[in-house]
Amino acid sequence: VSLNRMTLEITDEPVTEGRVRRVLPWLTAYPEPAVLPELKSNDFSAEAKLRHGDFVRRQR
Repeated sequence: VSLNRMTLEITDEPVTEGRVRRVLPWLTAYPEPAVLPELKSNDFSAEAKLRHGDFVRRQR
């Protein structure tokens, strides 16, 4: 599995529960690991900063 492209859209739509986990079952709980399997210490790219929790929005 690899992430080739991502689009972020912020809307006023209600938060959906459970759908993200069905589509992306590899997401895990905290502490959130990086999405990339191997990171270099000098990699500050957007891809290197992504964490599993970045794909889940929870109500506060």
